[in-house]
Amino acid sequence: MPVDKLIPQYLNKDEDVRLVENTQMTDALNIRVSTDDNGNQGVLKNVEGNSSVPAARAAEAIPASGVNRVIGSVASEAGKCIYFFLYNSLGNHGIYQYRYTTDKYYKVYENSVLNFNLQDFVKADVVINQFDEHLLYFTDNRNEPRKINATKALNGGYSAAIDSGSTSTRELFLTVCKQPPQTPITFEHVTNPEIKFNNLKENLFQFAYQYVYDDGEVSAVSAYSKIAVSATNLVYNSTSLNFLESENNELVLTITGSSGPVTKIRVFARKNNEGAFYRISEIDNPGGTTTSITFRNDGVYPLLPDQDAFKPIDSVPRVAFTQAISNNRLQ
Repeated sequence: MPVDKLIPQYLNKDEDVRLVENTQMTDALNIRVSTDDNGNQGVLKNVEGNSSVPAARAAEAIPASGVNRVIGSVASEAGKCIYFFLYNSLGNHGIYQYRYTTDKYYKVYENSVLNFNLQDFVKADVVINQFDEHLLYFTDNRNEPRKINATKALNGGYSAAIDSGSTSTRELFLTVCKQPPQTPITFEHVTNPEIKFNNLKENLFQFAYQYVYDDGEVSAVSAYSKIAVSATNLVYNSTSLNFLESENNELVLTITGSSGPVTKIRVFARKNNEGAFYRISEIDNPGGTTTSITFRNDGVYPLLPDQDAFKPIDSVPRVAFTQAISNNRLQ
């Protein structure tokens, strides 16, 4: 008698059980669908029974106090791990990683700022970047969509502010929508007697800037500054203009840093209040303080694409019940 090796592949809950074909099934309990791209994609596999899994270290164990409940999880076949999200009634909400290779779990992040709810469902996806880091995107339809670099968090790569900073600062580390600069650039004309030229005369300038975050993501461009008008621009007499042409030959720009995970700040300028912006400088983030740079209009500057210059906001919803990853990017 031949052995029937056909494995059910389709769920059919409508037909009478006597009419169900041998490639169909009437229920799908305790199975998972493989996402392996190496010839096994879509294969049904049995789910093994539950067993107790220890924490890698005592300090990484789930909270011993309060009520704990797992409210979401996501598997990474490529990373050979599972991430799960834990609600804790005392506010010690957490994100954990279970590794197949060690059969232990590790604490990615634990903080009340996660603001989970007992009835939440967390939809999550994992993107592996060019550095083999796991970028964990998740949303629960109550908080803003979020992201954390799980690899960096597990390796202690984040600053202490992600754990102990103010609520607004901790949010800067987690939100998918990267906060742009909130304060426009301010400026002051100064005269530098050591500079024998003045490329600012007879020109007006406007400035903007954007943040570059630790994972390479960039924010939208800040609000534009006022028009930088030098006093020499108001002199119409040619004799006076020649006399004053060495005056106000530098612009000192004041830029506000970020207390979030911003590594660089890109500064842009354009002539007048129209036309293309071009990058005049890229500086280190001074943190939650201000810093200054000097602009003389004496360099060759790369252009900022119009789609970046004229994008005042990122198209990320304030709340979302679900999300999708396409081409290894959040859509």
